[in-house]
This record gives sequence, C-alpha cells and structure tokens, in this order.
Amino acid sequence: MSNKTEAAVLFKLNSNLKLVKLNLPEPSKNQVLVKIYFSSICRSQLMEIYSGRKNKKWIPHMLGHEGVGKIIKLGTGVKNVKIGDNVVLTWISLSKRKSNSKFKFNDKYINSGNVTTFSNYSIVSKFNVIKKPKHISNKLAVLLGCCISTGSGMVFNETNPKISSKIVLIGLGGVGLGILLALKEKNINSVFIVEKDKKKIKIAKNLGYKNFTSGINHKDKKNILKFFKSKADICYESAGSVNTIEFGISIVKSSGHIHFASHPESFKKIKIFPHEIISGKKITGSWGGSCNPKLDFKIYAKFIVKNKKLLNKVFEKEYPLKNINTAIKKFKDNKIFRPIIKMQH
Repeated sequence: MSNKTEAAVLFKLNSNLKLVKLNLPEPSKNQVLVKIYFSSICRSQLMEIYSGRKNKKWIPHMLGHEGVGKIIKLGTGVKNVKIGDNVVLTWISLSKRKSNSKFKFNDKYINSGNVTTFSNYSIVSKFNVIKKPKHISNKLAVLLGCCISTGSGMVFNETNPKISSKIVLIGLGGVGLGILLALKEKNINSVFIVEKDKKKIKIAKNLGYKNFTSGINHKDKKNILKFFKSKADICYESAGSVNTIEFGISIVKSSGHIHFASHPESFKKIKIFPHEIISGKKITGSWGGSCNPKLDFKIYAKFIVKNKKLLNKVFEKEYPLKNINTAIKKFKDNKIFRPIIKMQH
C-alpha cells in the first residue's frame, strides 16, 4: 500500500471539504492504521463544517467519527485487535486517554482527533476501534459507530422504559432511528412520533408505528394528549433544536422524563421554567447512550440484522469519497436520510 491517504479535509468553515493526499504517519503507541471501507456522515459533522461548533482553532481538520474498515498496522501497546481484523470505528471511546494524530500535507500538519473516517486510510486510537460483530455487513455496521448505539443506548442503558410506557419520540434522524429500533426490540408500542419528513415517517411505519404529528404547536400537543389521554411518561428528543427540547419538556407528565442526545448550535440555550423541575420532571442528556462498545455493539448488531431488509433500503445510496460534498449538501438539505461514503482502493 501507499504511504499516503486520500482524505476530505475541512480547511475553512462554511466551505466544501477539500480532497487531498496526506502523508500517513506510522501508528504510534496505542494507535492502529485502518483501511476504511465505509463511513457515514453525522449531523454533528455538519455543525463542525457550518459554524455550529467552537472548532475554528482546530482547522485544518480531518472529520468523520463512524466507519468500518480493516486493521493494517499496529502501534506498540495494541492488544485488543490484530492485523486483518475487521473493525467498527467509533467516537464512543473505551478510554478517556487521548491518542491524536497529525497528518502532513505540503509540509503542514492537519489536525485529527482519536478517530477520523473521511479518508480511505486513517490512523486511529486503539480505544476507538471494536471488532465488527459477526453476521452484520460492513455497510450496516457503520451505524454502530454513532447513531444506532447512541439511540439504542438511550433506551437500554439510560431510561429502560416499561412495555406499558407512553413514549413521545421527537425527530427521526439516525439517533431517532436507533431509539425506535430499541423500542421495537422491547415490544413497546405506545409511541407517538413527531416528524414532518414523509420519507422518515415511512421508515417508522415499516417498523410498525402508526401515530405521528408533524410539528410542535398547540394542535400537535393536543393530538399527543388525546392519543395518550394524558401526558407522556418519557420523551426522547433527537431533532436537535432548542424548540423541540423545550416542547419535549412540556409534553411529559410531572413524574415523567425528557431525555435528549441532540445538541443544538453551541451558542443556543434552552429555557426551563422552575416549576418543570420542582413538579418532579426528570430532564437528562445522553453522551453516546452510555454505550459500552465492547458489550453493546454485539446486542445492537443483532436487531440491525433483524431489520436489514429495511435498513439496506434506507441506506441504499452510496457516494464515493470524491463526491462527499454532494452527499453533505444533500444531507444538509434533508434530501437523504444519512449519507454512506464508500471508499475506493
């Protein structure tokens, strides 16, 4: 193989990523070299590109935090994987220890974190690679790296709803899909979904869910209250705006729970009336669904495989790395559910 990688790099905020050839460093202590097969694009990357994060000081920067590939080389101290292993690359780390790399381009350095996936090869921390569970395709295994694990972890690890729980789910993006798959796995049917995108609604219908509203106004709230004949026990919010988080707080009962993993732009804040707290409502956030990748990926892979026919259709469209900016734009404009980038080797 070459000592270079083709990578899509963020050189300037609010601009297209640039496709460049970068020198590959040798993996150092606790690092591995991965030949990447597939990457997905998460909404948090859109925020990094379009000024939704305080990340200017790190630019130029490599992006991507969910992918699938094969271990090519090992640095010292790596024992959890071996050369030839197929692995899931994930931002949900097994350790808080940092193991960042710097990639060289025209005698300058490009920053990266513990994991990057917008390239056909990458140097990644050993703490951010997990052996790919058996029986799941490389393409669908990408979903374990972020969205399915976060959403499903919110259900299995952090809230553990009862089969009789009255659930509101706001937003059916990648994390929302992970939540819905977990609710289905737990046979929880009393679910009301807030989503306006017809294609996403169709996905939920194919999973057996039939109750929807398209917004968060007074009429939508009345529809939910009429369906449950009360307020909800749990609201999962994954739409990513302060307005939807605030709506979620208002729709759960006094002993209810609003739980969210979405993160609006860094400069925005939610408003909470003190009575919402003193009345007994529980308001919590999630960091990756409290997922333990080593244990949980095997569990989540099983119900991804159960629904592989639907998921393969949802993620049917693939983009080569050279067309990543097209994929990003379509994703930003809500024209595709979640882009899958297939690397060329």
